[in-house]
Amino acid sequence: MRIFEKSRITVLFCVLMASFADAKKVKLPNGKVLIDPYVISRRPDGLEIGHKIGIMFVKFKNLPVDIQKKYGYNPKKAAAYAKKQATRKQNLAKERKAAAAAERKRITQLNRNLLNASIESFGIKIEEAQNRVAFLKKEIPRLQKESDTLLNSGTKLAGKNVSGNNNNNNRSGLYYGWDGGYVLGNTSGDRQAESTKRRQVRQLGDDYSETRRRIKKYQKEMLAKENEIVRMKARLKRDKSRRTK
Repeated sequence: MRIFEKSRITVLFCVLMASFADAKKVKLPNGKVLIDPYVISRRPDGLEIGHKIGIMFVKFKNLPVDIQKKYGYNPKKAAAYAKKQATRKQNLAKERKAAAAAERKRITQLNRNLLNASIESFGIKIEEAQNRVAFLKKEIPRLQKESDTLLNSGTKLAGKNVSGNNNNNNRSGLYYGWDGGYVLGNTSGDRQAESTKRRQVRQLGDDYSETRRRIKKYQKEMLAKENEIVRMKARLKRDKSRRTK
């Protein structure tokens, strides 16, 4: 069946093309002249005509009467076809309009969902940043107090003499050490005590330096977090105002 229909279309096409074979020129009522015209396709309301410089569709009412008769022009059928095409065009326009409206609605809802997600996300981030700032405000003073203690302890220990204190009141030959123990009061013990003191002073110095480093790091972080909170609150305010529009 499909092969038969295809053959019919081919034959019709050839017949239409041959229809203008004898005409070298066709003059339209509007004065336009088609040179070497030939019919490509036929519709109830007109012909698609190829000519020397291109292709154009011409309605039957704009073609010479003899051509109208030759191709069986029927004004009623042409009007019915035109009406049908107009209705089809209107329906297509409505469908496109409805599809465009649905797409706009979809995009609006998507943007609203994204906006709500953004608002929720910023709320969480602000809360996390505020909790971190609250921790830093407590931790920085604690570290400052700890660094002061380390500094004082290191200073006192560095100035403490842990050897050469053997006297009548210390008959046991034991001398106090910074770590809470005692060392012997002989020469070897004095050297051991001094070595222990230096290690402890060095450790206190290292602990002090590390504590001061953490303080500076936390102070810098707290300033950055506070600025970040200000920016995020401003963004959150803008997003909420957009949601109410």
